[in-house]
Amino acid sequence: MSRAGLAREALALPQNEPINWLLGRALTHFIDKDERVFILDALAVSNSSAVRAWNAWIAEFRNVITNRDDAVRKADEELCKQTWERLETFMTEVLSVLRLSRLGYTDFEVVLADKIRPSVDFIARGNGKRVRIEVKRLQEPQDIIRTVASARWAECRINDPAKLNFQGLLSHSYHGALSDTAISKLHNVIDQLPQQKAGVERTIALDSDISIRVVCFGADRQGAPRPGYDVTSKDPSLVIRSAFRAEDLDFDLPELQGLFVKTLRTIGEAANKFFGRHSDADWENIFAIEWKAPKVIYDPATLGLVGQAIEKAFEAVDLNLKVLIFAGDVEPNYKFLEPTPDSNASLTVEISSD
Repeated sequence: MSRAGLAREALALPQNEPINWLLGRALTHFIDKDERVFILDALAVSNSSAVRAWNAWIAEFRNVITNRDDAVRKADEELCKQTWERLETFMTEVLSVLRLSRLGYTDFEVVLADKIRPSVDFIARGNGKRVRIEVKRLQEPQDIIRTVASARWAECRINDPAKLNFQGLLSHSYHGALSDTAISKLHNVIDQLPQQKAGVERTIALDSDISIRVVCFGADRQGAPRPGYDVTSKDPSLVIRSAFRAEDLDFDLPELQGLFVKTLRTIGEAANKFFGRHSDADWENIFAIEWKAPKVIYDPATLGLVGQAIEKAFEAVDLNLKVLIFAGDVEPNYKFLEPTPDSNASLTVEISSD
């Protein structure tokens, strides 16, 4: 059976009812468009840990919101006519509700898009007040090795999928921004991967202090990876492995400054949802922001410092704003996957297999 058929079949299984309830129509849309989406791949290959986590997140989300039908409508309206990238943003909203719920906020309501005036994503209750919640997702910097290499690989795969019908591994230990020259060299490295001999590792200098190592494994599994490479997928893919040095643990002022500027700009672009003429000063305003950290290891204090600095800037002009910046996924709470008396009342989508 095809990958799409396996995903359709798995989506209709009882244990995947939470995913099907909220995202069934959207995921079917992505299947029909032949879009490669992580959760569909996980469903197709029975990746139980990833699928179970998504089911747990969505089940908990359903448990803490008060207008479930609107949640389904929001998912359909925002995802069924979009590309798969919008799904990542939508799941950021779902996870932000879970984070805030675990901080003590209650009575979450999904807010549907208003064609007349800007609207927030959710309203809730906390600290004895009504709360407006806007959720944003800060993308990774587009000039670091991981994002540059991934984007170039995806572009090459779209242009000529047969040419990149193999697996590749790129290893590095540099986590800063790349110069235009280094980006150009990295593009050339990706472009030339089809000519690289399978199983032979090459070391390439992108700049005076930046080097990478690349190795390819043929689609026929010739030149299979030696122990330690851990490239197990049989599908064409580029795995990017980042190593860390002792200096990567030092305080990173440019990272702090970059996060501050990006967060402030993002909040400024959506501030009219809180502070327009239709706003109510008695409500609490929360910006919940997910930060895609450029490094796996980062100082958690950075998130609080940036949030507090922006809050003080708004407070200086008597504007009420709470900024919560998160990084990483929410720990799944699997107790929400246990059967409940009203579980049969949930909306499901029947999808036939190929």
